Amino acid sequence: VARGLASKKTTTVGVIIPDISNTFYAELARGIEDIATMYKYNIILSNSDQNKEKEFHLLNTMLGKQVDGIVFMGEDITDTHIEEFKKSPVPIVLAASFDEQNETPSVNIDYTQAAYDAMKHFIEQGHTRIGFVSGPFIN
Repeated sequence: VARGLASKKTTTVGVIIPDISNTFYAELARGIEDIATMYKYNIILSNSDQNKEKEFHLLNTMLGKQVDGIVFMGEDITDTHIEEFKKSPVPIVLAASFDEQNETPSVNIDYTQAAYDAMKHFIEQGHTRIGFVSGPFIN
């Protein structure tokens, strides 16, 4: 604790997710925790319930806890989000979220390439009738 106070490092990362009951976000949060643990970091996990006001409240709460960084996942990154991120004294990284202006660092997969690779695999296996089932595209 004393070392953390002297260095101003808390070895804690805040993680804000839109819906803990969504298996996609739950698995992503678990992966973040696994990596954080590997580097001897802890996480504070918060669920925003896909509520913009709650997202900003959680963001400010985590900054008040003096986390070393924040991983933010949200359904819709607005200009207000981007302005808040810019004011942050600690790094904020988007995960599984998109900033249309590309001003906030983010970690995502190439969904187009992933879909292409999946379809290519099915075709190579001789499949000709391929279906696609998805939840709402906003998710």
